[in-house]
Amino acid sequence: MSGSEPPSPAETPAPSREDVDTAITNMISLADALLALMDQENRHLAEGMPIPLGDMVKRKHELADEFRSLFSNVRLQQAMVSSATPELASALLERGRTLNAALYENGTRLEKAIAASRHRVETIMRAIRQETTRPSAYGGNARYERPSYTARPVSLRPGVEV
Repeated sequence: MSGSEPPSPAETPAPSREDVDTAITNMISLADALLALMDQENRHLAEGMPIPLGDMVKRKHELADEFRSLFSNVRLQQAMVSSATPELASALLERGRTLNAALYENGTRLEKAIAASRHRVETIMRAIRQETTRPSAYGGNARYERPSYTARPVSLRPGVEV
């Protein structure tokens, strides 16, 4: 075996139960942090108003990447869960289910927020297009004509007309 290759699973010593419990406790804490962050984001999205979520989304992605990397090795994951304290293994599996439901809800809310933002942009763009396509101030005889709304005198104060 060369120095750059990771040891095979057969060569890797099994982690102690204490190490496994510590790792699972860390995973549970990470899942709880991710759940709290998604709950906060979901509450903001439920308000229906456009809000900056940049820092929250960045942190969510960092936590999700860290969580994903912990679970990347399925064989190690199964060994850890089977050798962990039953209470911790059960808590981790429950967090996984809760996290899955929260991710689904978050995805649904994000899709709705994106659709609402698109609708707002389309409404604004439609208003801009209508404003720019108003009739020209030039009449059919190619002479400048005052628009009807400026053809009337304007009163700045009672008794004074401009």
